[in-house]
Amino acid sequence: MSQKKEVFQPDDRFFRQAMSDRSVAQKYLQYFYPEIAAIADLESLQQRSSRALRPNLKLFDADIIYRCRFKEEKEKHFHFSLLFEHKSEPEEHTAIQVGLYILLLLHQQSRSGKKRLEPVIPLVFYNGKVDWQPKTIRQLFENSPHFEQLEPYMPNFRFLFKDITKIPPEELLKLDLSYFRSAMLSMALRHQPQLILSYIATILQGIKGEGMESVMTFALAVMERSPKQFMETLENLEFTTKPEVMSTLEMLKEEGRQEGRQEERIIHLLKTAVKFPQLDDNELADFTGLPLDNVQGFRRQLRIGNPASLMRFIEEELLAGMLPEAENRRIMEELAEQLYS
Repeated sequence: MSQKKEVFQPDDRFFRQAMSDRSVAQKYLQYFYPEIAAIADLESLQQRSSRALRPNLKLFDADIIYRCRFKEEKEKHFHFSLLFEHKSEPEEHTAIQVGLYILLLLHQQSRSGKKRLEPVIPLVFYNGKVDWQPKTIRQLFENSPHFEQLEPYMPNFRFLFKDITKIPPEELLKLDLSYFRSAMLSMALRHQPQLILSYIATILQGIKGEGMESVMTFALAVMERSPKQFMETLENLEFTTKPEVMSTLEMLKEEGRQEGRQEERIIHLLKTAVKFPQLDDNELADFTGLPLDNVQGFRRQLRIGNPASLMRFIEEELLAGMLPEAENRRIMEELAEQLYS
């Protein structure tokens, strides 16, 4: 199977896809945080862009942000924000990262001239392999000298933290058939691929279209199987959504072929740029089969960047966010180094 972004970082991508579905966010709050759902007008949930939160050099990017009205304040339009952050492995300084997002959101509000600031509630979702509880900012300094004297002056906040792997599949199966149930079950079993396979018919019940595609892509990634291998595994299984599953797998097979061809074109571009630096943009586009605007962007990045930034450009722009196969990536990195040597 092509080791694309779904293979290396399938969790972040899948979490964003799932939580960007408003019905999933609504059900998540209702099921895991009924105390928040009780004060929220969930029909008013509206996703906000997190791009404005990025400081210089794109160092940070919050996962999902929703804005929501309080139930009793419908007429006055008082809102609060829900900040969803996903972690697939423990991170010591999560509180600092989330704290930065919270303060940036509040800073935006203060600069906009709002008369009344809106609260920001952080929700941290975790599906890592090891036990973890994120530390608060104060806990990060517990072993510092004179902590007792300094503690009152340190910023602090709590998380709404959910480790989905701690919820037994039997509990998640009690949820109504929906994309939410399928996503939570898949994420909970992320580190038990054989269990995903045993539950696959159940996981794929009640979903279709983009939901089906995102769940299938995630399952393929964590089980490290190609669409063809997965189709062979499912041949002898009987379940109601089998025709749509097989159709989705055929589509994913074709997408994989297209992405493989794009990786070959980019390797060809890098090799050509190394061997024939005198070629102009039009000649390079003709020679490699890539669109002219791709080549022009590549050349601009080549002039102002370095090997690492060039690889980021290739992955984000030329490969549309997909990571190449491991061997192809190694070849690309070597060629990128040669271009700057």
